[in-house]
Parts: sequence; C-alpha cells; structure tokens
Amino acid sequence: MAAHARGAGHLSSPALALLLAGPAAGALAARRTPRPAVAWLTLATVGVLLILVPPGAVLGAPGAELHLSAFGRGALAVALIGLAALAAVDGGPAVPVAAWAAVTIVLLGASPLPLVAALAAVALVLPDAARRYRAALVVGGVLLCGVAAVSRRPVDRLPALGVTAGLLVLVGALPFGVGLLQWVEDGPRAPARATLAAGCAAALALLVEFAATMQPAPAAGEVQTAFAVFGVVTLLAGSGLCLLAPGLRALAARGAVADVGLALVGLATPSGARAAALVLISLVLTRLALAILDVAPARSGLRLAAGWLATLGAAGLPPTIGFAARVLVLLGAFRVNPVLAGAVVAGTLLQLAAPLRLALGPGGFLPDRPGAAGGPAPGGRDLVAAAAATGLGLLSLAAGLAPMQAAALFGLG
Repeated sequence: MAAHARGAGHLSSPALALLLAGPAAGALAARRTPRPAVAWLTLATVGVLLILVPPGAVLGAPGAELHLSAFGRGALAVALIGLAALAAVDGGPAVPVAAWAAVTIVLLGASPLPLVAALAAVALVLPDAARRYRAALVVGGVLLCGVAAVSRRPVDRLPALGVTAGLLVLVGALPFGVGLLQWVEDGPRAPARATLAAGCAAALALLVEFAATMQPAPAAGEVQTAFAVFGVVTLLAGSGLCLLAPGLRALAARGAVADVGLALVGLATPSGARAAALVLISLVLTRLALAILDVAPARSGLRLAAGWLATLGAAGLPPTIGFAARVLVLLGAFRVNPVLAGAVVAGTLLQLAAPLRLALGPGGFLPDRPGAAGGPAPGGRDLVAAAAATGLGLLSLAAGLAPMQAAALFGLG
C-alpha cells in the first residue's frame, strides 16, 4: 500500500475551525430557509477555505483534533464538484447538509467523540422526508468512523487484524445491512444524490488514511490481503447487482458499491492511494451524472449527450477517468497476483455490460429506438439537469485525458 502520511500541523486555529463551522452554519440556515443561495454560499465557503488551508494542518489534542490530509482535501474538492452540480439541479437543504457531513467526517475522522456529536447534529438537520433513514445513516457513519479512528494509532499485529476485519465488515454492512444502498436507490432524491456525492468521497478518504496507517504495522501484509479479498468480493457483488439494475438511479447506487470495491483493490496494490483517487473521481462524476439523469426524462440532444458521457464513464471506457482508474488498478493487481488481476478483469467486464445494457435497451439514450425515452418537450428543470450531467461527463473526459494531473488534486502527482 502506498504511504500517505500525515503532515505536521502548521496552521492557526481559526482556519480548520472555520472549515468545520462554515458548512455547519450553512446546513442550519438551509434547514430554516431552503433557498438555492444558501447552498451556493455554503459550497463557496468550503471551496475558499480548502484553497486557504494547506494539507497536513492539525488543530487540537489527540482524541479531539481536526486534521486535513492531502487526500482528504482532494476528496472534499471532488465532493464539492458533485454537490455544485446538485445545487444547480436542486438547491435545497440537502446540499449544505451533505457538505457539512463530508467535511465533518474528513476533519474529525481521528476523533471519535467529537465525530459522534457532530454526526448527531447532522441528523437533526436532515430534511423531514429523510427521517426514516436518519438512524441508519448516523449509525453506519459513526461505526465506520469509529473503527477508522482506532486504526490511526500504531497497533500490534492482532489488534491490527481485528480493526481491519471490523472496518471491512462495516464497509459491507453500510450498503447492505444498514440500508445505505436502499437509501440511495429509493430514498428522497435530493438527499440520496447528495449522500452519493459526499458520503462516498468521505468514506474513501478514511479508507486511504487507514491503509497508510497500517503500512508500517506488523500486520501490513495481512491487511493488504484483507483489502484485496474484500475489494474483489465487493467489486464482483456490486457489478453483478448493476446487471439487474432497473434504472439509472439503481445503476448509480450499485455502481458506487462496485467502485468502492475497485478502490479497495487498488489500495492493496502498489498503485495505492493514486488508484483510489482516480476511482473516487470516476465514482462521483459518473455515478452522480447517472443519478441526475434519472430526473431528466424528456428527450433532448443535451440529455442524449449527457447520457452517453455518463455511460462511457460508468462502463470504464476511454478516454474517461473511469478507464484510467481501471487500468491503474489492473496493472497494480497483476503485480500482486494474477488471480487478483483476473477477478478485477471479471468485475470490469460486468461494469462494462451493465450501463451499456441500459443505454442500448428499451428506454435508453439512443433516439428513435422503440420505447426510447421520450415524452413532452424538455422543460427548464430537465435542461438544467441534463446540463449538470453533461458538465460532470465533460469533467470525466478531461480528467481521463490527464489522470496524473487529476491525482495531483490529492497530493499524488
């Protein structure tokens, strides 16, 4: 696993505190006044603070500290891109709450008690429509972050293996046992899409921090094997579920599970954090584009372009960032074990087939096919959604043409 060490803190107290307080204030304001301006102001505040706060900044004592790693900073930047697209489609309270949740998880991932308190506060400002999912989201987030927090301390072999097993079980329990997959597929659209953009970015940032912490541990080899095995199982399971996806939103949710598995495999190879970074970029840009297109049913040239751009990225075809991510993971897997590489190839082929099945089948993106998506002339909201998805698709193409520059966003140039 590639190292990704923490840097020494060298920033004054207000900067990291403001990075946490800014989106928190935006989330509370959006709960009272759900206007698009609140969402845009929250995203702008986080973006400016991310530019001003260098990676490696630490504030507070162990157990109650704020920490912004280089990868965490990149993950937040990618999440902001996705949330900006959502703000254009629906500038309601979901976007500020998701931004706050992502910043909270990244900054407080090493501090269990403050993190629990912060996530409890996040639950209070979730939209009323998301009430039935509050417990599942908070319990899953607290458990995942709690295990990741324990993992940041140097540990002996047996504790390291125990922490690894607990973390991976929780990663699997989040989509299937706790209900996060159902939340993204069937929950209220705006909060579910925001969860897809912000939650996946924050969770992968924690996994990368965990992998870096375990590298010098006595159980580094066993941890690497556990990541590889669990990643392959998650990749194959998520990719198989994608083949059964009834629509774009389900494909986005299930594809995100497969992408997390692909990132786990990447962390178990010499490609390390760089592979995880490219997978994260692909996940947010392409899966979120598919989820947005699910609410733009009217046929138009813009939606057709957005649909094919999202399909190319989700299928991992060149020149999108999804292709670069899969190539990097596959090359690293071959260096570790040919069997591991073969499993990655199988998962990649399944991921290739699933979006193409939806795109080319009845109700797909091709015009003039029997049963193709049609309906009334596109309205304003349809066009905005298609434009946002097109923008995400174009960013995926740009990142795919310059993958190393995209990885530099995470301090991994």
